[in-house]
Parts: sequence; C-alpha cells; structure tokens
Amino acid sequence: MKSMSYVLCCLLLIIEAVIFLTPTLALAQEDSSTSASVSGAKASVRDKVRETIENLIKKPRAVIGTLNQLADSTLEIKTKGGKVAMIATTIDTTYSRFNKGKKSDIKFEELVIGDYTIALGNKNTSGVVEAKRILTYDKSPALTKKSVFGLVEEVNKGNISIKHPKNEKSWTIQTSKKTNFTGKGVEEPSTLNIKDIEAGDRIVVLGTMDEKTKDTINALRVHILNGKALGLQKSSPKPSLKPSTSPSPSPSP
Repeated sequence: MKSMSYVLCCLLLIIEAVIFLTPTLALAQEDSSTSASVSGAKASVRDKVRETIENLIKKPRAVIGTLNQLADSTLEIKTKGGKVAMIATTIDTTYSRFNKGKKSDIKFEELVIGDYTIALGNKNTSGVVEAKRILTYDKSPALTKKSVFGLVEEVNKGNISIKHPKNEKSWTIQTSKKTNFTGKGVEEPSTLNIKDIEAGDRIVVLGTMDEKTKDTINALRVHILNGKALGLQKSSPKPSLKPSTSPSPSPSP
C-alpha cells in the first residue's frame, strides 16, 4: 500500500501539471503584463498546494504503547493493537520518565525496554515519526475503569470477595481510605464502611483494574443494593400445592 506521503507528493505533481500544461487560447492573446499576472497566480496556487501537503505530512503524531526495541538513535514502540512503529530521535529530542507520579528528565540511554512509552512528534516523508518528546511510565497512566456486580462471599480486612450470581465470575475487591461506600436508601454523605458489608450482600463496584493481580479491582465506590448491608433475607419455603394423601379406609371387622 502506498504511503500517505507518497500519495500527497503525487497529488502535488498532478496539480502542478494541470496548472502549467493546460493550454488555453486566452493566454496566447494576453499581453506581457497579463501573462506576468497569470504566472504570479500560478506560483501562488503552487505554493499553497505545497504548504498544504507539507502541513499534512508534518501533522503532530502521538505513538503510544510498550517500548519494544532500542537501536542507535531509533526505537520501536509496540501499540495496543500489536503494530510496531519506528520512532526516530534527534539531538533536540527530550526524554522524561514518570515513576510513581514523579517526573524526572532522563537520557536516551536510560530508556527501559518494556516501559509504557509515548512518543510525540511529526511524521516525515518516509512515514517515520521524528520524536520531539519521549515520555515513559513505570505503569500505564490510562487505567481502565470497570464496574462489576456480585454477591459477597467473604470480607477479609480490606478485601471483599464477590461472585456474579449468573456467570459465577469471581472478583477480589480491594478497598482503601479513598473508597466511597454507599447504599440504597442511605442519605448522602454516606456513613457506611466495609464493616457494614457481610456475606450474602449484593453490591455494585466501580473501580480500576489492578495491573499486577488477576481479577482484582481497586474500588473507587462500593454500592450496597440491599440497604445497610443486612444480608439477603432467606425466603420462607412456599407451602406445597399438592393435596395431602387421604388415608385408605380400614376394613370392617
């Protein structure tokens, strides 16, 4: 497939050919001053076309993914979709690393393969992004929020184990001081906390996926569906609708 830059350059050549090679009888009859004016108009159109194409080629780009490889002054970033993008650097490229939210300036040699990386720059005519800034993170800053529903199976210190009643998917919910506990029928601001949750309660959890532990959510909010976490009420057994068996008559003596 032809690259975007190749297509744009071909477009420029076609436009220039149309401007300069299209014969018209009117131009042949113009005097020298008119011809000069037409030539100036052609040059203006050509410059605008070239400027437009250059702006499209130099449009800012951001490549996001995992640092896959380093070589000389270039690096490869593997995106979420599995594609590998080539990134070129120059002496003017700056490098920053974010570790636990703190930023520090680093050098090209200090880049670490496997880090979450963002390259900011412009794509050149060869289709390679020339980076102006390289940002690396100890973990992805784009945490995905997720909401889950389930029945509480166990509450252990700051963790809640739940299971979905239909698909039986199990989750571990990690709570913290920042977790907000709410409940149906409880006025805001809520005074609920993890001590108000017990086995059998139905809860909805909103939080972010934990990157280190599988099937674990760091809870931002825990909503208790059955009020102040009194647990699911066990339903009384329904009376049988079957008629009782009549005793067989005793034989007469």
